[in-house]
Parts: sequence; C-alpha cells; structure tokens
Amino acid sequence: MKRYQRIIRLMAPSSSPHPAPGALAGVRVLEVAQVIAVPICGLLLSDMGAEVIKLEPPTGDSFRHTQTAIVPGESKGFTVFNRGKRSICLDLTDPAGRGAADRLIAAADVVLVSMKPSDIPRYGLTYEHCAEINPSVIYLEHIPLGDHGPFAGDGGYDVVVQGMSGLGAISDRSSGEAPVYVRPAFSDAGTGMLSALGVVAALRHRDLTGEGQRVTTSLLHTSLALGANVLNWFAATDPPVWESVSEELAALREQGAGYAGQRALYERRMFGGFGNIYFRHYRTADGFL
Repeated sequence: MKRYQRIIRLMAPSSSPHPAPGALAGVRVLEVAQVIAVPICGLLLSDMGAEVIKLEPPTGDSFRHTQTAIVPGESKGFTVFNRGKRSICLDLTDPAGRGAADRLIAAADVVLVSMKPSDIPRYGLTYEHCAEINPSVIYLEHIPLGDHGPFAGDGGYDVVVQGMSGLGAISDRSSGEAPVYVRPAFSDAGTGMLSALGVVAALRHRDLTGEGQRVTTSLLHTSLALGANVLNWFAATDPPVWESVSEELAALREQGAGYAGQRALYERRMFGGFGNIYFRHYRTADGFL
C-alpha cells in the first residue's frame, strides 16, 4: 500500500480556497476500470463535482506502465484520464480486499465496472452483489462487445471494435493493403462520454424514484453509433444496391484487386454523392485549409 500513497496525493483534486460546487457535488463514485473508456466516464463525473475513488489491483492500472512516464509508475496517458480522482490499491482475490471493496460499494452512489464479463463474479462485483449491499446504487457495467451474441463474453479494445464496426475502413486511412488504426482512440472516448451520460440519467431517475439500477455500455455499440449516417442499413432500399455491390466486389477479388481498390468501389457505390469539392482538405503554398 505504501507504494501508492504518493500517487494518491498526486491524483487528488487540486485544492482552492473557494471551489465552485459542481452539478454532481456530494456524489460518490467507485471506479473499477483500467486504461481509457470507463476511466473517461469517471473523469467526466469528477469534472462535474463527484468524488471518484479508483480501485486498482496490486500492480496498478496497466495504463500506468504505457506511454512516457512522468514519475515511476505513472505515465502521461494514465494521468490524463485519471486526474481529479483518488486511488486505492486492493487485492480482490483476498478476503480482506473483498471486504474493503464491499465497504466502498456500500458508501458509493455510483459503481463503474469494466472487465471481461466472466471475471466480474469471481471478484465480487456483479450488480446483484452490489445492489444487495447498496440497493440504491447506480451500477454501470461496460461490456466491450455487448451483452448478447457470440462475442458477449469477450474482452475488447478500441482497435478491435474499429475493425469489427467498419470505422477503421471508413476513416479513409490505409497503409498498403489494410486500414490504419485511427488515433486518438475515439471509440474509447465516445464510450466514456456515453457512459457518463447513462450514469447522469440514472442518477436523475433515482432522484425522482429513489431507485438504483444497472446501466450497460459497449465499445462496439459506441463504434456503430459513431458511424451515424455512414454505417447504416435501410431495408426498403439497400438490399438490391448491396447485392450489386457484393457482385462487383467479388469480381474485383477474382481479378486480384487489393484492399484499396475494393474500398474505392465500396465508397463510390455506397457513399455516392457524399461530400463535395468544398468539403475536404487542400494543400496550398503556405499550408493547409
């Protein structure tokens, strides 16, 4: 525990003589999540005035150890997404750690959980367990690939859902014969924002009814939502168009066409009329516009 005491002080909210109360002042949040997506949710709740306690395993959030280190055990990336929070180290495989976590859950208004669905029960973090301890709790569970379907139990990462959703391909970047992963991790960021919106809506519901509830979010669902007017399907008009495009794509593949040629066909046929000569970037003699 001593190794985390300095980090706790670094992450504590900055003190000012007369801080203005935020909209979520008085709300207590327990965050059990790593890397980017749900930590952004905790960050936004903290920015709105909530007290956020981040529960980390003995080795710490894995994001502490990636990107450039500011101090040992704390990277720039970790600091960006965890400012304004306090941190506690607990081993949830140990009964003493589980007991401490239960006390934190009992005192929380909101519990944020992000891990593989199969891992949640063995760490004592299911909604049923949290609600038994704290019936009015708002419990947000991030399920990377959604809670239904063949991938419901799998973990996920931004780069994975960019590929599964098609965002990686429609972002119009490629290197050789494959889409390039787009940075920053906008599926992660979007999931964090939608998670915060879900938590705030659930808190409003609790204000009106006194009832807690379980809220779920998903990286894959966020990625599909970000596709908006580009990733869509209209059953009344699209089947014959897609049938024709599929035939043309198959013909291109038989001719040996690579990814770039197939994408060009897809964009020409499926995005026909999207954009115009004014809706793009240009290089000029003195820079870009």
